[in-house]
Amino acid sequence: MTTPATPAELFRSEMFARLDAQAEMINSLRTDSARQDELIIKLTDGLTSLINGLTSAAATAHAASQPAATAGETVTFWATGLIHNIANGKHAYYLTGGEYHKFGVRIWPEVLSVIGLTDMIDSSADVHAIDPINVRASVEDYISKSGKPARGPQKIIGKA
Repeated sequence: MTTPATPAELFRSEMFARLDAQAEMINSLRTDSARQDELIIKLTDGLTSLINGLTSAAATAHAASQPAATAGETVTFWATGLIHNIANGKHAYYLTGGEYHKFGVRIWPEVLSVIGLTDMIDSSADVHAIDPINVRASVEDYISKSGKPARGPQKIIGKA
């Protein structure tokens, strides 16, 4: 015959059962957390790999779409004139001289400042005679007005 448990023993037994259940729940959460960490690491690695692949593919496609031009090829000439055009409210400047006396070579306003022609930017005149300046222009491939590939100076990049 067993003696009936006292209220204190019943309480103690119930508390230990609850503690065991809490310990099992904590262990389960730790296991789930470890699995989630593994999944997060795998997802991060997969996304990084995907981003790197897409970046590489985009760079390859961009490089393939660019025409092959000789890097850094330039020409020099003595500029003796400046043409100022305004089309659709946009200003365009061209330096003329030498073999480019008819149409000139494009020059951007910030380069005009570099070569000492800042005062020409705000001028309302269309054509200016300037003191001769030896300038350098970048040479690039382009499509001519007739639709054929061509190569020539595209923009003034500074003094020669």
